[in-house]
Amino acid sequence: MIAICTYCRPTLLKNLLANLEAIAVTQLADTTISILVVDNDSNMSAKTTTANAAATSKYNVTYLAQPIKGLSTVRNTASSLQK
Repeated sequence: MIAICTYCRPTLLKNLLANLEAIAVTQLADTTISILVVDNDSNMSAKTTTANAAATSKYNVTYLAQPIKGLSTVRNTASSLQK
């Protein structure tokens, strides 16, 4: 799983998700890659960007809002969802 923590940066998130799509992962062909976007903005500024990327992604892209402010809270949320 690739976890992305974000706060009020939809344009940068869009660029990052596009760049992740461009990475060739031939050595991991037997591994399912998933991307988790954890948004720390109570206005959910990353929701639309994530949904647009998920619609065309070769990966499983998931959005999660974490309204409790703080990078450590967002990282802990992402970590707790790791399989």
